[in-house]
Amino acid sequence: MIRAALLAALFAHAPSRAAAQPVMIKVQNQVPAGKRPTLTVSAVIRVSDLELTLTRAEGGTALGRHPGLRGGQSFAFPIGDGAPGRSHYQGTLKVAMESGESWQSDLTFETVVVAEPKITLAKFDLEKNLLDFSLSRSAKNADLTVIDENGKTIDHVTASFEGALPEARLQVGWNVQSTEVTRFKLRVTDVDGFASNGLFTSLRVEIPHDEVNFASGSAVIEDSERAKLDEAYRRIVATSDKAKRFVRCRLLVQGHTDTLGTKEKNQRLSSERATAIALYFKKKGLPIPVSGEGHGEDRPRVKTPDETDERANRRVDYVLTADQAGASTTTEWKGR
Repeated sequence: MIRAALLAALFAHAPSRAAAQPVMIKVQNQVPAGKRPTLTVSAVIRVSDLELTLTRAEGGTALGRHPGLRGGQSFAFPIGDGAPGRSHYQGTLKVAMESGESWQSDLTFETVVVAEPKITLAKFDLEKNLLDFSLSRSAKNADLTVIDENGKTIDHVTASFEGALPEARLQVGWNVQSTEVTRFKLRVTDVDGFASNGLFTSLRVEIPHDEVNFASGSAVIEDSERAKLDEAYRRIVATSDKAKRFVRCRLLVQGHTDTLGTKEKNQRLSSERATAIALYFKKKGLPIPVSGEGHGEDRPRVKTPDETDERANRRVDYVLTADQAGASTTTEWKGR
């Protein structure tokens, strides 16, 4: 709820012969950037010639006028320009009553215009069950809800970041094993009580396939190997169609080698083979982005000494991942 202060009972006002206080005053003093705080005057009886005079401690003055209000009517005077920051005001509100008498209230209050908190996702670590992110403002706490591909909540955790600086690297973990498609609802509240919500989707699916056999030292796809790629293509399309209701997909074709030969040669060869397969899928009409990358002998499935012939390490992986351009964030303006 936006913080609003009822000030009539707190303001000292000049003595008056009137039997009743003619107006009530309320300040909406905490708002998001781009909006202006307001001072609302609600008439108890008919009043006229409303005059609001304010001096800002940080510099500047303001004068507001309104011709009059009937009993039960209200009018909101906007305060400031909506720029983020904290301001301190002193001033007076004067009104005239039908009896000809005047009434005055002395005012002292502060306003806070809060910049919009924004979540920036850094990365998922699906092996360690960690999500790294930052908030544009000083964060107080975060709530993370983990949802599987069927829409079922599989975990919910809360983390405290009291005292974290704006844009600091923050981290929250979860306790269950991620599914192939996992969605994360992240709600981060800043120290002023405003919350930013992010919906992120992780996707990592290794497509099972028969390995393409290349001639030694070559990245040319032989005609006899095309049927293997066509079957892999069918599986990639089927899996991406299933996942697209959650997130936009992309395909990474990752080439790997064993430790036979020089590291430089293996890096080049793995990159050329991955690129050749990625281009094959692209020319065939794959409806999602695809790229090829080589890792040489740096990511073996089986650790071996140098100059070791290991079939398990000579491979090309087809990995569907989430295109993070599909992540979304929203802001809730709910102050303390």
